[in-house]
Amino acid sequence: MRMSDEQEKLITAMCLWEAVLEMKDNKQEVLSCFENIGTAGMRFYVAQWVRPVDDAWDALSQDEKDASVPFDWEFVPNWIAKHVSWENPHQPMVLS
Repeated sequence: MRMSDEQEKLITAMCLWEAVLEMKDNKQEVLSCFENIGTAGMRFYVAQWVRPVDDAWDALSQDEKDASVPFDWEFVPNWIAKHVSWENPHQPMVLS
């Protein structure tokens, strides 16, 4: 069964949030962002990452996707590690 675009975006958002929560327990800079802007603030930033993550996934070849599965436990956390800067504890930013 094929998911709608809206469902796929929701899944990506949930995977992103889950990965950030996991990182909060292991990375001081992520924890600092939570402490400074709160959980609701973090959700606001993480929700903005859905499109760039989906675009990055869609740009992969099938072989690259096969090497990056599962999406939630491999691709998403790796994308965050490579593309999000936690330097500003008041505003995590996607690197261009």
